[in-house]
Amino acid sequence: ENNPSARIIQGDIENLPFPDDSFDIITMTEVLEHMLNFEKSLSEVHRVLKPGGVFIVSVPNRDWASYDFYDKTRNHSMQPVDDHYFRFREISELLVQNKLRVKKYRGLDNLYYYGWKHKIEVFLAALFPLLNRKMKRLVFKCINEE
Repeated sequence: ENNPSARIIQGDIENLPFPDDSFDIITMTEVLEHMLNFEKSLSEVHRVLKPGGVFIVSVPNRDWASYDFYDKTRNHSMQPVDDHYFRFREISELLVQNKLRVKKYRGLDNLYYYGWKHKIEVFLAALFPLLNRKMKRLVFKCINEE
């Protein structure tokens, strides 16, 4: 409504309605964990991404420091189909298998989402990069290898 000249295309991530090598950049946030076939979804991203193109993806992290507490205390009836939480190694391997080379990654939102405690976590993760692998979400910047 606010942008009548916008072109909106509805499609299926496992069978995208675009020709090969269509995009310079693709972002996928809060999506992959809901897919039935991660490999097919990433294969389609690779297909429509131009060689050397950038793919940015975020996924929930199964290695999150508070995952076990979160999983025990959350109301499962509010979301009957659980999202898939990826381990760092699992998502890294899926990306590489689909010719998406990881350039860099970082973690987001660990124990505290906003305020001074969150700023401390971000600061500590900058000092100790492996802490990024223990944060709630993982964000990857990838380059299409072909």
